[in-house]
Amino acid sequence: MLTPPALLHFVAFAEQLKNTLRHSYTSRGRHESVAEHSWLLCLMALLSFDALALPVDRLKVLKMLIVHDLAEAITGDIPVFYKVQVAEQARLQEEAALHTMTAGLPPALADEIRALCQEFEARETPEARVAAALDKCEALIQHNLADVATWDRNDLDYQLDFNHPRNHLFDVDPFFRALKQAIDEESLAKSRSLNWPDEL
Repeated sequence: MLTPPALLHFVAFAEQLKNTLRHSYTSRGRHESVAEHSWLLCLMALLSFDALALPVDRLKVLKMLIVHDLAEAITGDIPVFYKVQVAEQARLQEEAALHTMTAGLPPALADEIRALCQEFEARETPEARVAAALDKCEALIQHNLADVATWDRNDLDYQLDFNHPRNHLFDVDPFFRALKQAIDEESLAKSRSLNWPDEL
């Protein structure tokens, strides 16, 4: 059974997600935190569930979204366009960090959190695929909500790479394919206001 000291110890780790910054900026021009990303993901899930044709365990999706980035309280965030270069190293570091964070929890609870994170990364279940689609949508939406002055070349490439392998994630449900199309239209409109030299 979870004890108050164990909860306090775990929350002290997890609270660091409020201080762990992502590459993305908010609409007011500051870096967003991982905790803010996770919160908006959960809100997006809540808003989207009734629109999905695919039946999913809603509570499981929410749990997955809450815990999927917990390890970043220790490892920090690696932007997606850099993560592919260090994918295996990052995976091992996040796995070790999650074990460290959950070590003081009751075994069943620790196992559940680690299993949810592993399921999210594997993207084999309907719940994990929905969670992954939400995760990618949120990142794209946040870039569009930020001032275009915060974009760099990586952001531009990420927003406008409509043939990227990750795009298959949105095929999990017609709602996400339609949402991705709406996001892409916003990204294109936003990119037209950029005035960069060709060499950038």
